[in-house]
Amino acid sequence: MLLLMAMQPPAPAMAHPHIFIDCKAIAVFDASGLTGFQQTWIFDEMFSAGMLMEYDTNGDQQFNAAETAKYAQEIFSILKEYNYLTVLRVDGEEIHPHQARDFRPEVRNGQLIYHFFTPCVVPFASGTHNVAISVYDPEYYADMVLLDSAVSVEAPPGVQTAKSNVSAPELTYFGCIVPVFINLRFSAP
Repeated sequence: MLLLMAMQPPAPAMAHPHIFIDCKAIAVFDASGLTGFQQTWIFDEMFSAGMLMEYDTNGDQQFNAAETAKYAQEIFSILKEYNYLTVLRVDGEEIHPHQARDFRPEVRNGQLIYHFFTPCVVPFASGTHNVAISVYDPEYYADMVLLDSAVSVEAPPGVQTAKSNVSAPELTYFGCIVPVFINLRFSAP
């Protein structure tokens, strides 16, 4: 029996999450249209504790300017290679953010929280637009949850918006976990 088991090809390893992240996003508009998304990621306690142990060098449960700079350079900057784990669909065209700005880590009740802005410029010109956002890890190392209720809008008066969930079965993990895009439909005031 052991010989038969040893002769079998190895089964593919299935990923499972090591990090759990609750995500929020605010669609930010100015007078000319959508400028991007202000994102907030709230990490689980285990990941948070590890990052604090490594990067909160003075042990005050916060990140000062020097600690933030080191963390941004060594940890947050890695997300650029993965488009900040954010996928945007602008009027049906998939866009991957190649930059983020205004990164600020925070610690609240022992949990690490990222705040950052991902630009996505969509002018009001030419009528109504559909912009969908999803935040997910295609490797499923991180379990990221972005709910419809976690997406809000900061827009000038008169901007018409509507939100809806759109599942993305083409991105399904292992046939059972389906990422969701939050679709934002908007038009000029």
